[in-house]
Amino acid sequence: MKKEEGAPLPARFLRQLMLTIINPKEAFLQVKESPTFLPMLVIPPVLIVLTFAQYHVFYKVKMNIPAALYTGQIDSFINSLIQFRLMQYIVIVLFSILLLLLIFSSGRFLGGYGDFKQGISVTGYTYLPNVLGLVIIILLFLSIPPVTTGVFTLVGYPVGQKPKDDIVISL
Repeated sequence: MKKEEGAPLPARFLRQLMLTIINPKEAFLQVKESPTFLPMLVIPPVLIVLTFAQYHVFYKVKMNIPAALYTGQIDSFINSLIQFRLMQYIVIVLFSILLLLLIFSSGRFLGGYGDFKQGISVTGYTYLPNVLGLVIIILLFLSIPPVTTGVFTLVGYPVGQKPKDDIVISL
């Protein structure tokens, strides 16, 4: 363990990343001995970028909307959907940090041994399976052919006829 503590921070971080995948128990024992803030500074932003990439690939690259039906409203709707999903994920990450602060503060108050730095480090590393899952999902999305969507849109009504249908968008 002493040799691990003397290693430079980036090397120790990468080693613990690999151990989190291969041997999580050993990785978290090492985090207990030498916690850092680096996992929380690196992994959640990577996760947020991958989340954006996932929805961008799905909605912008692989969803094939016929050109005649692709309007500015649909583009705006898809962009809003991507932004909403991204903001939703950012709120989840921030909520987990707040929850972590509450749990480790109350645990320390009740006589526990963990401190906030260990909690931050462990939380950062526990997001790693999400990162791996998003990479796999993005690669799967990129490997399948584009999906033809059933988008129906009615812009205006026939002249002289009464409107009988609403605009229907099915994505």
